[in-house]
Amino acid sequence: MTRLVARLKRIELDGDYAGVWVDVHANPPMGVFEDMTSKDLPTVRRALAKLVRESNVEDEDGQPIDLHVADGWKAVPSEFWQLVADRLTELFNVPKATSTESTTSSSGTTPAESLTTTPS
Repeated sequence: MTRLVARLKRIELDGDYAGVWVDVHANPPMGVFEDMTSKDLPTVRRALAKLVRESNVEDEDGQPIDLHVADGWKAVPSEFWQLVADRLTELFNVPKATSTESTTSSSGTTPAESLTTTPS
């Protein structure tokens, strides 16, 4: 039997967050992907926590913020959350929603130029 392959990608931010990175699972299980498109914020935070493998995110006092847990996502500014969400949208090749209809992914994934492969 063949094991499923876990692919990781590094999301590197710029601007005010230059030097900040978040390593994420680039091929999450379908259930996580579906939770990412939920309109329920606690569900989305739990999905984000399942996607994160590692990060170097710190609060204003230099203390690490654990993005492996849903509550960690409560500690980051909304603009940070939006930047990561935008990069994930690019990674999963999900069209941005233009209405209240649900968003579905297209087949395959195309990483954005701002994403780099996580070193082994």
